[in-house]
Amino acid sequence: MEGLAGDVTQEAVLAQMKAAKDVPIWGAGGQTFTCDGTVIPIMPNVCSATFFVGRLTADGQVEDPVPVDAKALFEL
Repeated sequence: MEGLAGDVTQEAVLAQMKAAKDVPIWGAGGQTFTCDGTVIPIMPNVCSATFFVGRLTADGQVEDPVPVDAKALFEL
């Protein structure tokens, strides 16, 4: 919501989200999000197609996380 000015309304927040472009995702190793409907055109509400895959240990910890960009899976 950086740069949001004026009253915090539904319209103002939605406009600010749609203006978000290449915003770093905290703790995601350089992954970013963009919410202008272009990341996955067939799903305009999705802001990022990147995620991490790792091995879950018996005590619930993730080991060896690997970043994955799944955008190509959604291209027509």
